[in-house]
Amino acid sequence: MDNEYTSGLANTIFCRSDTFPVRYLGLPLGANPNRLSTWKPVLSTIRAKLSIWKRKFLSMAGRICLIKSVLNSLPLYYMSIFTMPKGITKAISSINRCFLWKGTSNSHGICKVAWHKVIQSKPLGGLGLGSIHSKNLALMFKWLWNLDKGVLGGWQELIL
Repeated sequence: MDNEYTSGLANTIFCRSDTFPVRYLGLPLGANPNRLSTWKPVLSTIRAKLSIWKRKFLSMAGRICLIKSVLNSLPLYYMSIFTMPKGITKAISSINRCFLWKGTSNSHGICKVAWHKVIQSKPLGGLGLGSIHSKNLALMFKWLWNLDKGVLGGWQELIL
């Protein structure tokens, strides 16, 4: 369809026309979730949060608390809809790692403990930060669980 025709239809019903990808509830509809550009808003949000914190005055315990409560929860909405590409998983883990050890999101230095040990649960000797990749897998399997249990209601018949 040409732009004049769609604009005319949109004006008739008092709405606007747009092209894909369109943002709906903060998610890009029609965008490829496997592309790194789709996830740029998530990375920029995480970096923006880090830039406003007074990292010079935060102790290690304070940084751990902020990683658990804020940095790991920012991408949850995207992660509940899309499977996260490995490059984004690595980027978020890198931001978390740099913030934990250095207090910044982009400076690299010597890590005191291997990251795979840091993200383990506390009973296993880690700090309980959790793996971003594991959280994404759990959120993706939630959809299969809901389909199996019939939780999706009317959408289940449409999907299957």
